[in-house]
Amino acid sequence: MGRDFTTLLRRQVLLVTGKGGVGKSTVAAGFALAASRRSSRTLFVELDRDTSLDGIFGMGGIGHTPRRIHDHLWATKVDPNEALVEFMREAVPAGPLVRMALSNRIMGRFWRATPSASEMATLIRLLTLADEKDGGRRRWDNLVVDLPSSGHALSMLGVPHTATVLFSVGPVSARAQAIRELMCNRLRTAMVWVTLPEEMPVNETIEFFPRFRDRLDVGLAHVVVNGVHPEVLEPGEQDAWGRLRTAVDAQTRSLYSLMTCVEGMVVRGSRNRKQIERLRSSIEAHFLEIPQVTARGPALVGLVADLLDGSGEERMFA
Repeated sequence: MGRDFTTLLRRQVLLVTGKGGVGKSTVAAGFALAASRRSSRTLFVELDRDTSLDGIFGMGGIGHTPRRIHDHLWATKVDPNEALVEFMREAVPAGPLVRMALSNRIMGRFWRATPSASEMATLIRLLTLADEKDGGRRRWDNLVVDLPSSGHALSMLGVPHTATVLFSVGPVSARAQAIRELMCNRLRTAMVWVTLPEEMPVNETIEFFPRFRDRLDVGLAHVVVNGVHPEVLEPGEQDAWGRLRTAVDAQTRSLYSLMTCVEGMVVRGSRNRKQIERLRSSIEAHFLEIPQVTARGPALVGLVADLLDGSGEERMFA
């Protein structure tokens, strides 16, 4: 199962999105770690302003300039203001004057108020990273991109189309067209959706998943279901469990408490499975389930990477 998902890492650019709070940043970091284990020069690119990378990688100081995490893995958190300055300095003469204008408080308010300016600058930065050369070859074998949550990601990735309509010629139009070509190139770019086996995240997945395909024409065919509680009873054990639960008297406190705990596990596992089955019946995609675990931060990222490359599948589902 995880091995099928590692084929996504044959694409240079892997985009990861989903509803906020589903663990998409951790899953994206897991993909990046899995890619780096193959000795690929991998860059984790954070585009979600609300996400902190300190907890994910266990180190601070990750900013606009890529920082090395370990052997083959780097990370960057794109700063839209820095990205805009970089683009303006490249596209417009008199770079120092551009920086002065953009850093001015009044002008800064103007740029922030300009519709989609920061989104466009962010995507231009992503394009620059994807095309960056080192000794005649692309610097990064893999870029794993943590997009904003689904609604914002949909509007962000739609900005280049709007830009090509508004600007028929010029540097903005050229970059917008190049971004669209990168996003639609199935040989170079793929997308992963992350969700939870709960009603609201599943509802959003069912609603938004087709929109990304139809509006953006991206290579979206993979769904990661994160935080899955296991089903603790086999189908044939349900009746026996019901009889046992009925037989336990509330006065037998220690045994009753244990039964209550198990009952919670049974209910969570059953509800998760129903939501996953509803999701599978509603959209056509490849699915990968990541179990609920107690690990957090870098340890969780490592477990996700283990599952993706197959080395930890048996252990995580034991």
